[in-house]
Amino acid sequence: MGVAAGLIAAAILVAVAGLHVHWAQGGPWPAHDQRELVELVAPPGGTHIPPGPTYVVAALLMTAAGLVATAPLTEATLVSLGAFGVAGVLSVRGVGGLVVSGLLRRRSRFARLDRRWYSPLCLGLAGLSATAAL
Repeated sequence: MGVAAGLIAAAILVAVAGLHVHWAQGGPWPAHDQRELVELVAPPGGTHIPPGPTYVVAALLMTAAGLVATAPLTEATLVSLGAFGVAGVLSVRGVGGLVVSGLLRRRSRFARLDRRWYSPLCLGLAGLSATAAL
């Protein structure tokens, strides 16, 4: 179970990292242009997708993918702790997104997508990452 969970989580994390690289290079997908992309993926008040921090997020996502893919295959305590750390960060992001976008009833495209997709995805990835770390 841990190996499958780690591989599924890693595959999704790699895909999301690739999407962040695409955005950092100026690609608007899944939006039609940069303005719409900001509405979809940036919290209200955002005006653009800054390349530097977006590349950093992509690198962190790739690191997380490596940790959760490797954790069930090794006895290394540090790798397992790293995978649990990934689970913790994703849990905080998922719960935080639901609180801010849900309970505070934010009304933006981002908030709607955060409630429906982004936060649940983070929570699902957190569960897979924790399973991989066990």
